[in-house]
Amino acid sequence: MTTAAAHPDFSATPQSGAQRLAANLPRLREDRGLSQADLAHALGWTLATIAAIEAGGGAELTLAEIDALCLVLEATPLALFAPVV
Repeated sequence: MTTAAAHPDFSATPQSGAQRLAANLPRLREDRGLSQADLAHALGWTLATIAAIEAGGGAELTLAEIDALCLVLEATPLALFAPVV
């Protein structure tokens, strides 16, 4: 008998999506050797937008914008929004 793959328990962490993104984005960006300015340029966004997202002041991102972040960072949406413990 096979069991379903385990999924992260998002209910255990009360963080909002914006808080999770704010915590994970700098690490993912820095792991790729990108500055905020580099990431903004690669996405065609403003530096202020990247800074606001990383500060948790979060813009409401569309699915297309999340997809663009994932492509540039070579990351999955789960990596962007993973609970921070």
